[in-house]
Amino acid sequence: MFLQHCMLLYSPTLGEGSFLGLAFLAAGTAPAAPVFLFLLGVFSGDPAKPWTATVVRGLKLIALGYVLNALRFGGPILLGSGFNLQAAGPMLTAYLAEVDILQVAGLSMILLATVSRLPARPWVLGGLVLGIPVVSPWLWGLGGNHPVWNLLWGTNEQTSFPFFPWVLYPLLGAWARDRLLSPGGWARPAVLVPALVAVVLGAEALLAEILPVGDYFRSGIGLHLVIGGFVVLWLGAWIKLGTWSWWSESRPARFLEFASRQVTAIYVVQWVLFGWLTLVPGLVGSSDGVAALVGLGVLIITFALVRWTPIPGWFTWFQR
Repeated sequence: MFLQHCMLLYSPTLGEGSFLGLAFLAAGTAPAAPVFLFLLGVFSGDPAKPWTATVVRGLKLIALGYVLNALRFGGPILLGSGFNLQAAGPMLTAYLAEVDILQVAGLSMILLATVSRLPARPWVLGGLVLGIPVVSPWLWGLGGNHPVWNLLWGTNEQTSFPFFPWVLYPLLGAWARDRLLSPGGWARPAVLVPALVAVVLGAEALLAEILPVGDYFRSGIGLHLVIGGFVVLWLGAWIKLGTWSWWSESRPARFLEFASRQVTAIYVVQWVLFGWLTLVPGLVGSSDGVAALVGLGVLIITFALVRWTPIPGWFTWFQR
């Protein structure tokens, strides 16, 4: 996500003007938000978890999403305008209502708390997984520019992750959890073959333009077939790697485990740093190379702050 965010914020071409920019965008696309949301579904879709606790945690994540908007956008916008509320008002209002990954994660947890307890749980989850990417394009923009509708299916610039279609990945994770968490679950052909078929069919649909494409945030079933299949194959490869002792006991593996446990703190800290750095004169609209260096610097500082300061403790309330 560091690789993608630095290009989207600081590159004049949004990272699409060079091989470096495209490589950074690709590295931060499919393995980022979809993987996070899929794993959220795997671990939040347990029907044995208390319903109330899951719903409350979902509400906390939604609240954290809007708190983050104030931290990463509100302060820089006010400071950049010289605290002129009249001049900053429209931009401030728009960015404080930004819909990002934390909001869709919280809403997904609330939905999973209920769906995972239904008697026909596998069938309901499977039906939703198949139906949501088909229905979502019909919902986008419904009701106009309203905070509630933007959260669910908005199309404005400040709606990065609308609930439809992104709830697809938590639902897919919840549907697959029993299969994936069983011994050897990831390595079974019944898991890997459908994932590979989904990637191939989705890629063919995109190339032939026979299904709605849209953009990354509001895309049709073709792109989600590719990303969904990739997520399963990607995680399967990492789980297989974790069975090799030379890797599981290595320093990079311990580093990644630490990052996984502190993903919420890391996500918030890196966004706050990225947001405030937009105030540095000349940084926004710089070259892809400069944007890449900013991303590397933010990555190093973020992990140092999360590793050696009390910052992770600030997020315990949101995570329980």
